[in-house]
Parts: sequence; C-alpha cells; structure tokens
Amino acid sequence: MAAALLAMIASAPTVSPEGAVTACHGGDRRDCRFILDATHELTAMLASGDPAPFERYLDPRALWIGASGDIRSAAQLIDTVRRDDRRATARLDRATVRILDGVATVAWQESWTAPGAAVAAGRLAGVDTWVKRGRGWRIVSTVETRPTP
Repeated sequence: MAAALLAMIASAPTVSPEGAVTACHGGDRRDCRFILDATHELTAMLASGDPAPFERYLDPRALWIGASGDIRSAAQLIDTVRRDDRRATARLDRATVRILDGVATVAWQESWTAPGAAVAAGRLAGVDTWVKRGRGWRIVSTVETRPTP
C-alpha cells in the first residue's frame, strides 16, 4: 500500500518554476528529471536560436515530423533552427513523461510570442520519443501538431 501511495505522489502533476505543468509516470526519477529539463531547453531554443540542445539530445538518425506534415532529419532540423527567426518568448506550458524500460515519451505543449512578426504568437504540441542507449537518453522521433483551442 505504501509503495502504491509513493508511486501516485511521484506521478502527480507539479508546476515547474517556469510555470509548466509537468508529470512523470514510470522509470527512474533522475531519468524523468533529465528528460523534463531537456524539454525545457528545447522550448527555450525558440527564443535563443541556439541549436545546441538539439545537438546534445537528438539521435543522428532521428526524424522530425512538423505540424504541416514535413519530415526532416536531425541534421536538417538543426540547420532549420540556425536559420529560423528567434521568438521574443518561449514557454513550455505542459509536459508529461512516460517511461517504460529504456523508452520514454514526452507529450508537451509550448507557446511563444514574436511581436512584430507576421505571426505574433503561437502554440505547438507534440510527442518526443526518447531511447536510452547505454547511460544516455536521445530523441529518436518528434511529431508536432497545432493544438486545438
């Protein structure tokens, strides 16, 4: 009974210092924290324009499927970030990590603003699939979509 209660508490949604609602289900707490921190970094890339988080976390064979259905390799995605317009703000609104053995999924939603741009604000949602190889986690696929209001 005590183990079940601890599992429920560990997977209960929390609010990060940045205001994101986050939750972890399954797996090791350190692995979950690592993936949540990486997800925050990936969102912050929208404002920084620095592709270093993708270089750190993307598997070289990863595939990214954008909200409009376009498919890019890891190298193409890194190049896109380098050339993309920076956003004024970028915020992770929610992220839920589910870990089973050496595979994790992160369902996430982010929002951003770009005052003065053709599109002044936006939101994206998606699912990242992570695989643990050795002692390190890498993203092997990302699928993005525009969330419904």
